[in-house]
Amino acid sequence: MAVAAGAVLGRPRSAVVAGWLSGTVGLSAFYVVAARLHDLPLSAYAPRMAFWWAVALVCCAPLGFVGTLLRRPGTVGLLARLVVPVGALAEASLHPPGGPAVRWTLALLGLAGAFALVRGRAR
Repeated sequence: MAVAAGAVLGRPRSAVVAGWLSGTVGLSAFYVVAARLHDLPLSAYAPRMAFWWAVALVCCAPLGFVGTLLRRPGTVGLLARLVVPVGALAEASLHPPGGPAVRWTLALLGLAGAFALVRGRAR
């Protein structure tokens, strides 16, 4: 979400703020839904929310800036376009969501996405 928010806004300062806000809003929505599903007050998640909001500031704000670089030609643009597929591949590798079939499917999709980006750049 943060990279997409940065890409939509296009200006670096706005993109950094939008990246952080998109991460914070997404995390907040997650905890609101979790509180409803587990029939707990939202305040039960307050320490976790505060921690993840800080992580969003550190991680999502720079990702918003990366979104401003997506349309650049050359190596900078290519690296910016590879951030999301490489991040998804790393997430699936570090925290596998299912059995081996799911992991291999996600790995192959990530590699195919990265290949498509590199191939598109070569044309």
